[in-house]
Amino acid sequence: MPKLQIIGPADPVNLPNASPESFGAGVGRAMQETGRVGQALGQVLQQVADSKAKSAAAGYESELGSVAEQIALDPDIEGRGQKFDSAQRKLHEKYRPKLGARSTFDSAAGMATMELRTRFDHKTMLDGISEARRNTEINIGHKAMKAATAESDQEVVTLFQEIQNDLNEGSLYLTPAQKTQMFQSSMGQSIRAMADTNPKRALEWIDRVGTMMPPEVLAVYRSEAVTNIKQSAAALVAEQEANQKALELAEKERSKAAGLKLVEADAAGALTPGMVQSEIKSGNLTEAQGRLWLDRARNGPEGSGGGGIDRDLYVRLSEAADRGESVSEDVNDAYLAGRIGKTEHDALINRRGDVVFKEPRKAILGTLDPKNFGVNAAKMNMPELRSDALLAFDRWQRNNPDASIESAEDKAQSLIKTALGTGKRNRSAKNLGSAGGLGFGKRIETIDDVRQAASNLKSKLDKGDIKQDRYETMMLELRELKQAIEADAALGGSE
Repeated sequence: MPKLQIIGPADPVNLPNASPESFGAGVGRAMQETGRVGQALGQVLQQVADSKAKSAAAGYESELGSVAEQIALDPDIEGRGQKFDSAQRKLHEKYRPKLGARSTFDSAAGMATMELRTRFDHKTMLDGISEARRNTEINIGHKAMKAATAESDQEVVTLFQEIQNDLNEGSLYLTPAQKTQMFQSSMGQSIRAMADTNPKRALEWIDRVGTMMPPEVLAVYRSEAVTNIKQSAAALVAEQEANQKALELAEKERSKAAGLKLVEADAAGALTPGMVQSEIKSGNLTEAQGRLWLDRARNGPEGSGGGGIDRDLYVRLSEAADRGESVSEDVNDAYLAGRIGKTEHDALINRRGDVVFKEPRKAILGTLDPKNFGVNAAKMNMPELRSDALLAFDRWQRNNPDASIESAEDKAQSLIKTALGTGKRNRSAKNLGSAGGLGFGKRIETIDDVRQAASNLKSKLDKGDIKQDRYETMMLELRELKQAIEADAALGGSE
């Protein structure tokens, strides 16, 4: 039987072109390289995705931070948390990648959200505490003001207790020191206002809450309350006095009107007891005035005991009328007593409206008032000069009863000018007299005094007691004073 010939694998060693690539080694290496490239590409793409996710997370954090800051300014403190959550969800959806690297974004965004929310909640908590404190302060301040105007002590007690309860309820946002301070402040506001509205009650409550407030503060409130009590009492007295003065003024006006009416009737010879009785019944005349007028009506001028015009009385009444005082009763009494006539009576009654002489006289008194010249008033002899000017004007007035207001003003200004010039010379005379060594307080009044003062000034200059410029200034004043003395001598001396 013939044998099968079995052909085995060729021996690579013996093949002329045998190599690893002949058996696919190159393909394997290529596939391996492709795998490495693919893996590197995947890593690069993952890094790109992670980078985008982190960039998106940064944008998310930045915008959420800005939104959180805006929400933190919202006065609706209670609604801030809900607004933050709503904004956070919208921004998370806006920035979260649609594909790939979501876990990276979620991780970074979650950390940012936690940090921002912590800061946001802290700020909101602080604002809530501040708002609660303000609301409590407003509330207790309102109750303190109500207590200041409460109608009863029991209402005050109730309101003060409510203030204490409000402060106790604020233990979460008020420290013990803050509660004490706010309580003292509210008590102080109430007592301060109470010192204005009801100072006597304020004093009572100062004693009650004395242990709760600093002594120096209570001392101030007590002083204010006492002051207000005094002022209220003074105001009440002033009001009563004003009312009394108004009544007295009304009575005087009625008495003045009745007196004028009866004077006119008496001057016309028509005065009767019935007319006087009518004025008495109307309350326009006092009992004493009524008796005098009845005696006048029954007995005539002879029964009044008059014997001519009392000039001294007339002058006193004239000066009082110029001062604006009410002299109608005194004038009527003087007329009834026969001490002045009807002409003088009418002149005195109407004096307050006589501006022709009244205003110029006021100008003299006001301009030459010694108070206007301070420490120089005595040196200038202003009290005497003021009196002389006023007496001179009164003499001129009596001689010119029909003068115009312009001429009266000119006369007054002339007297004022003369008095001021004399006063200035008086002051210079005293100053130069002292500087010239004439003796303390001695004035330079004569030409001999001028010569003596000039000699003394020259002596002081030679000794070096005064400087040249001072000497020249005083000598100039001395020459002016000499001229004034010589002018007065030429006119026969001053009045």
